[in-house]
Amino acid sequence: MNRLRELREERGWTQKQLGDLLKVQKAAVSKYERGNISLTDNLIQQIVEIFDVSADYLLGYSDIRDPSLSQNDILKIALFGKRDIDDKLLASVHDFASFALEQKRKNKE
Repeated sequence: MNRLRELREERGWTQKQLGDLLKVQKAAVSKYERGNISLTDNLIQQIVEIFDVSADYLLGYSDIRDPSLSQNDILKIALFGKRDIDDKLLASVHDFASFALEQKRKNKE
């Protein structure tokens, strides 16, 4: 699944207009949107630059559009709903999760 059609329609662009930007025909854009042909790495790069979204968002792996977020920012948003959380708190959560997983592993032995 990819979000190409959604992104294109948000801009009010036709498949031909997007195709012109990507230097492909309208029919190719249609096939990309329907998933009939896979996006190449080069096309993914072009699309994320055009729409200013992350590749994970484009490909449907994440609901976070912002390509500039670090992994820690994404984790903060996922855990706390915002990114202005102190890194020490995030590290403590990580340490606790690691400890809990280790305890679970030991209990299975």
